[in-house]
Amino acid sequence: MLSSRTRTSRNSLSAGGSGTTRLNDMAGRILIAVIFAAPVPLGSNRPVFWALWALVLGLVFSWYCFQLGRSGGGTLRLPLSSAWPVVIPFLGAAAFMLFQILPIGSFTFKGQTGATFETGTASLVPGDTFLALLRWLSYGVLFFLAAQAGVRKNRARRITLFLTGIVTLQALYAIVALLYLGDGVLFIEKSQYMGDATGTFVNRNSFATFIGFGAILAALLALPPAADEPGVPPPQLRGVGQRSGLPKRGFRISSSQVLAATAFLIMTAALAASNSRMGLFATGCGLVTAILLRLSTLRGRLTGLALMVAGAIAIIAVYGQGTLERSLTVERDADVRLAVYENTLKMIQDRPLLGFGASSFEAAYPLYNIMPRSTAVVYDRAHSTYLAHWSEMGIVFGSLPMVIIALIMISLLGAVLRRGNRQIEICAAAGAIVLGAVHSLVDFSLEIEAVTFLFVVLLGLGYAGASERAGRQSAENGGQP
Repeated sequence: MLSSRTRTSRNSLSAGGSGTTRLNDMAGRILIAVIFAAPVPLGSNRPVFWALWALVLGLVFSWYCFQLGRSGGGTLRLPLSSAWPVVIPFLGAAAFMLFQILPIGSFTFKGQTGATFETGTASLVPGDTFLALLRWLSYGVLFFLAAQAGVRKNRARRITLFLTGIVTLQALYAIVALLYLGDGVLFIEKSQYMGDATGTFVNRNSFATFIGFGAILAALLALPPAADEPGVPPPQLRGVGQRSGLPKRGFRISSSQVLAATAFLIMTAALAASNSRMGLFATGCGLVTAILLRLSTLRGRLTGLALMVAGAIAIIAVYGQGTLERSLTVERDADVRLAVYENTLKMIQDRPLLGFGASSFEAAYPLYNIMPRSTAVVYDRAHSTYLAHWSEMGIVFGSLPMVIIALIMISLLGAVLRRGNRQIEICAAAGAIVLGAVHSLVDFSLEIEAVTFLFVVLLGLGYAGASERAGRQSAENGGQP
């Protein structure tokens, strides 16, 4: 007989009461609405949208906590105590951003150009750092909601389907806007990236990352379902069709798989039309990771990869001419980009602990931009999210976002490799991490709020699936009274 402590642990991760179920159902709807709306206003990459989303998500979080407390016996499906490895570094990064904007002393900023600035805060631009703190807290709210809503498999799958549909709509709009609407962004004429599919985003690389996340979801949904997937008949019923002469389940292709495969082709077409070289490569890395984790047999993995590669080659041959042409300019572009990296590394070297302040790169970089080959363009981004974090928050606290993602990845891989949980949401989160990690080496897609919103929701759903199964096994193996 299980102890009361063990039963409590199981109840906190199980279906629970109807009040909490309704609350998490609403949380799932909110997640879908946010992911649908966030990309529309230019990827929400403007300070007014950062503040607006922080306000909206702050109110949502307050409402969630109020309703949870009001329900009396309601408990979190994924307790914060079980997610402490992620919560602690998240709060640590938030606390450091708060420290950077507090007027606690005198700080001097001096770069290679000879200009010197003195401020009363550790951040060169405390206003921008405050907005960065709001964005960071917004990501925390989204992860929290996704983790709570994602514990129940059927709800997580509904959210996944809606997310796939949203990204498919974004891809369709991008293709239509490029071919038939004068290549604009929301009926506004572009000032750059002409001839590139960008959807409602301004930057092709950010758009490519957003579409890449959706392509991972669509590819996984197009694969045959696993034995423990939502909607799959239980073991005692799977033999009924075979005994009655019906085809085995493994040979059926459902309408949902056909729709998912169609969505994948649409997204691949939009991705190729974006002409984003790294976006295409990083998406390929994420897809390979997700598919290898999802499929359990070598034959299945080889077949899945072969079909994906064949489809991708066909799409790129039709829509990817621009991407192939841009591949010829890699060496020239790398020369300019390396100059930016050199300057950014000097920024990190000068302030390795405090940094220049979260979201301060645009203001701090001119203090170090003395190389003639990089002065023709104004750089407001480091074009490497890793270097951006280290230059803005120092090496220690700037590494905390990467630490959080690494801990989530360890949890996801543990669920797949040790416990055999190949749930779509878990594999999609792992693929999204690989995609984001690769693309962030040379670009800033995960610094665009709408892209990060989708990324965080995928991580939350995957982390919930991995933690739910681990929590159940831990409870089942708990101590005896």
